[in-house]
Amino acid sequence: MIYLTTTVKLNLKALNEEDYKKLVLTAKFANTIFKRAYKLFCYDLTETEIKREFKYYPIHSGYRTGSIKKAHYLFLAVKRRRQNPKRQRLRNRFKLTSFGSTTRGNITKVLFENEKPILEMPIADYRGYKGYRRIEIPIITNRSKREFLKSLGSKYVANIEILDIKNKLGIARFTISFKDPRKIKIPKDVIMVGVDLNPELIATTAVNSDGNPIEFREFKIRFPNKQNKDAYRNVAGHKIKEIVNYYREKYKNIAFAVGHISKSLRIMTDSKGFQKHFPWFKYDFPYRLMESIFKSRCAREGIPIRFPTEKYSSQIAKIKYSKIFKDKSIHVLAALVIARRALGFKEKIEYSKKRKLVKNYKKKSLRLYDFIRVVPRSL
Repeated sequence: MIYLTTTVKLNLKALNEEDYKKLVLTAKFANTIFKRAYKLFCYDLTETEIKREFKYYPIHSGYRTGSIKKAHYLFLAVKRRRQNPKRQRLRNRFKLTSFGSTTRGNITKVLFENEKPILEMPIADYRGYKGYRRIEIPIITNRSKREFLKSLGSKYVANIEILDIKNKLGIARFTISFKDPRKIKIPKDVIMVGVDLNPELIATTAVNSDGNPIEFREFKIRFPNKQNKDAYRNVAGHKIKEIVNYYREKYKNIAFAVGHISKSLRIMTDSKGFQKHFPWFKYDFPYRLMESIFKSRCAREGIPIRFPTEKYSSQIAKIKYSKIFKDKSIHVLAALVIARRALGFKEKIEYSKKRKLVKNYKKKSLRLYDFIRVVPRSL
């Protein structure tokens, strides 16, 4: 199983003033429980002992246990980093977190009224912790009911976060469980889409079940100059979504084969023969990020995905397919080799061409026996 998150905007302007005050009050209670529970974890108290401390707080039990678990996860994360947990600064966040479901069922529910989704959640009364009342908050979305249910998945846990109290806007985060796309079986009449990842473009090739190419296509991608993780994720996410939607609309049964880069290929050699590492923002980081985004996008759509090795795919494509497809670039032909590897095909090359391939790599000061050990099995 893979756990992914989807974010949804909440329209808090539709609430009454009393309900809005209660919502903010419960978020403040959850914040105080989170802060105090973290301090108690620093003094070696167990989770059951901390739950007894906050037993009589006027808040739903699901939000109470959620904030305690959140404090516990943060405490363990700080310990793993070998930092002092007592020196950790905690920010004031109006956040409601609910993990799993209680005996009463799901803490938050998604209802539909005239094809419009509504989030239903329990809120405690001012006077006592026993009085609960469910309020309904409309969700701001342009998607239809079918698309919205598909984005939620089968099981979900809601994390309601109030970001801006002045403008009365909120965000609900749903953590969804999906089937691992690497374990989904590939059908017989499948069209395998090979993907060759590059910093400037994403090359794709659609191959039928016999191993013959159907379509070649290149998608240009431009990453920002800043070494910002969120900026990289946004650019890569939009482009990968465009690629998956394009092939899903055109073909019925599709599967993706993304070339996986091993650790040995990260170390390359310069002109003088010395080993050097590529910078993370040019080589290592976008590849790992795009692989994970491809996996999460295929999990949402229910499309199978495979990660065959990308070793020597461009060199094999240059020797075998460059004369057949003269107009095509080397990246698209490397995607063809990756797609054929995922389908189980092996590339056969003449012995003389194999020796040329070894000589080319010998000039680049790679070890000869490393190449011979890997290449003849795949050729």
